Amino acid sequence: HTLLAIWMIIQYMAKHWDNLTFSIPVINQLIYNINKGFLRRKYFYKVAHFLDKVFCCGRCEVKRPVPERYFQISFFSFEPLYRILFTILSIVALVFGGYFYCGCMIYLFLRNTVLINVLKAVRKSALQLVTVFILGLVVIYIYAVISFALIPNYFNPERDEFCESVFECFITITRLGLLDTLGLGLRIRPYPNYEPNFTVVGMRTLYDIIFLIVVTTLGLNIVIAILVDRFTDLREERDKIDDDNNTRCFICSIKKDVFERRGLDYHKHWTEDHNVWNYIHFALYLDTLHENDHNALEKHVFEQIPVGNNPGSIEFFPLRKAKVLPDYDPKQEPLDDLRDDVFTPNI
Repeated sequence: HTLLAIWMIIQYMAKHWDNLTFSIPVINQLIYNINKGFLRRKYFYKVAHFLDKVFCCGRCEVKRPVPERYFQISFFSFEPLYRILFTILSIVALVFGGYFYCGCMIYLFLRNTVLINVLKAVRKSALQLVTVFILGLVVIYIYAVISFALIPNYFNPERDEFCESVFECFITITRLGLLDTLGLGLRIRPYPNYEPNFTVVGMRTLYDIIFLIVVTTLGLNIVIAILVDRFTDLREERDKIDDDNNTRCFICSIKKDVFERRGLDYHKHWTEDHNVWNYIHFALYLDTLHENDHNALEKHVFEQIPVGNNPGSIEFFPLRKAKVLPDYDPKQEPLDDLRDDVFTPNI
């Protein structure tokens, strides 16, 4: 197991070493946003622009961080770090005991589609989740202050309910309120010889119900709603991409329905006339030639391909054009779609 783990990490690093980047994209984007925010201020921008002209000759522009290569793997992403941790756990388990092998079981789900979608949804909803989490901590802290000031006698240290300080109350209420319900965690009778008092019971009822509604019910349901909403967005985005791939030519961007209305074979157009792989092979072929060996057409296409600092262009693609559709007018496409919606019966 240890030998396979070592071989796995060596093979992974050797395969992806050229595409590994040791910068953290989130931090780069954050620094860019901070600098951009500073430069939006009029006077600060003038000073920064003047200093840039004097000391840097205009080379210190704030530019959006872009990847140096089209396929990049951040070294600090989950997959490379987990592979390293996998190897470390295998070695430690071999030396100290097999208990550490349990950490290697996550490898089975490393590229699971469902898990990837869950992580993507959590990552895209991170700001909303963090906001809700902070709000929940604020509400719990308010309850801790109220408990410390008004009802510290309801906390019994013999039952691991500590409230000798605001921090102890905060930890106790967090544990009782999130793992259980605060009303059931804190007993209604603080001590055995407690004399029944309806006013105190009413205040405790209000105290417990507000916590149950605000934190336990609303808080957790808001988190679930955020994740469900994000899953819905991801599904709609994926369905839109799948529909676009299945019903629209990737090269000319003409819909499949346009070909079918004219009695043409869309599959033949997609596989022969505008085959994506033919364009990829042509781009690779141009890359193998020296620039001086290009003819006029090859030179024009090669200049449109993004290489290095060249952002590239898609002008050489036959957008909205096809040899089998000489009379096709892109402006008529919305009208054709509307006509199909009107005359297509609902089944």
